[in-house]
Amino acid sequence: MSITVRDFAAGRKAFFVAPDTSLFPESNLTEYFLQGYECYFVENDKQNSLADKVNIIASTFKDCVLIINIDSVIPDINWIEYISRLNATYGKTITICVTFLKKQEKNYRNAIELTFKNMIGIAGDCIQLEYQKRVNVGIMLEYLQSINLRGRRMNIRGFCTKYYTYSFVFDEKTYTGVLQDLSLSHFSLVSTEESLQMSVGDVIQDFNFFLNGLIIRASATLMMTRKFNDFVLYVFAFCDKDGTPGLSNRYKDQLVENLLKLNNNYLKMALEKLMLQMKNNVTNPEVLESLVIGQ
Repeated sequence: MSITVRDFAAGRKAFFVAPDTSLFPESNLTEYFLQGYECYFVENDKQNSLADKVNIIASTFKDCVLIINIDSVIPDINWIEYISRLNATYGKTITICVTFLKKQEKNYRNAIELTFKNMIGIAGDCIQLEYQKRVNVGIMLEYLQSINLRGRRMNIRGFCTKYYTYSFVFDEKTYTGVLQDLSLSHFSLVSTEESLQMSVGDVIQDFNFFLNGLIIRASATLMMTRKFNDFVLYVFAFCDKDGTPGLSNRYKDQLVENLLKLNNNYLKMALEKLMLQMKNNVTNPEVLESLVIGQ
């Protein structure tokens, strides 16, 4: 299975641009991930300019939220000018909001809102952060909830590469293969109809998962099947041995870290490939969205 830029770009995502990790560490993303909010950090680096990366994200991820730290100092970026241009180009399709650290100056917050909300016209909020890291976790979570970043999705999924495999026994026969996708609640796989005869509601007591270094053993219930031309898609839900829905807490935190790393790798690969195409003046959306970022 090839994972393309189009596959990864689907669904609503938030990108924290140039975050102050002393006030808002990357570990916060794990907490949001657990609650179904798909968030990523976008930071400045020596290879590619931050402005180019943000422009690529804005043009590729059609339903994204950019959360820009305007206190950060980035060479060659004036945040007021840059966000004004960004909003003029992409403001109708994405949501731009800004964060800033609480100041003692009277009316500082009002001045920020006047500049970015009233004058530039960003659709998102101007979010004031505090000096306490734990307080900021809640501030941002409240904002993500208010914009319904999660949508109807309760758990974030990851598209699986060849390093995400499974094995199980059904009717005294062993089945192995590569997973299609995986979340904290569900996973899917494909097989030929002749080789795997299962019915919705069937329970597999011992699925063995080998997830790019993480080994998990869990039970699962078949929730849905969908037949295509030459294969059948099987969608399973994790459950306990007694049938209670959900993945054991024993594995949940490990799987969250695993999926977050997987998706961060997709983002990194997508940005690298899109950057290269941009430097080569390739602008055809079909070509860009079809770029393969994982297999």
